[in-house]
Amino acid sequence: MNSMSFGVLIKTSELSVYFITQYLIKQNRMNSPKFLLGESYGPFRNASIMDHMLDLGIAMNGVIMVSAVFDLRTLMFPPNDDLPYIMHFPEYAASAWYHNQISNKEPVLEKFIDEIRNFTVNSYAPSLFKGDRISLNKKNQWQINCLSTRVLSKDYWFKSNLKVTGSEYFCRSLKIKRSHYRKIRLKIYSGQSRYNLPIWKS
Repeated sequence: MNSMSFGVLIKTSELSVYFITQYLIKQNRMNSPKFLLGESYGPFRNASIMDHMLDLGIAMNGVIMVSAVFDLRTLMFPPNDDLPYIMHFPEYAASAWYHNQISNKEPVLEKFIDEIRNFTVNSYAPSLFKGDRISLNKKNQWQINCLSTRVLSKDYWFKSNLKVTGSEYFCRSLKIKRSHYRKIRLKIYSGQSRYNLPIWKS
């Protein structure tokens, strides 16, 4: 069996279980506390690995979730779904706070995030749910009073119909201009992002 067929036939979770069990056996650590850490969409693998481990009679002592994704919709921004925009809004603000892109920002991050979360729940989400029924006056009022104008401009939110995807936000907030295309990795407040962001000509 070559390496390619091995990778195709054995799922990543099963391969992880194989590695873990072999390590525990060879290092004589079967009775040691065992914790499983999953980052981003790792929780899906956490569940699969724990299930396979239990089939082998090996129980984990705990599971750690790091910036966990429990609903893949929040990463894909599917059409006619407001949830990703609502979920990402505080992240945009936290990223802007971290990179000092907000003028006269609240020096205490926790207070700033609480303010953003309250705005997201009480103003941003209801505005999205109204959809086309939100009046132009209300939309202008929302943008004038919107905390997001401290992150992106009012005109940008208006043209985006109050919806900005993750890639759009990162590219816009960085305002990077290069003479050729290349890819970058952006460090955001919650950690190292895996998003590969395109940089285009102005």
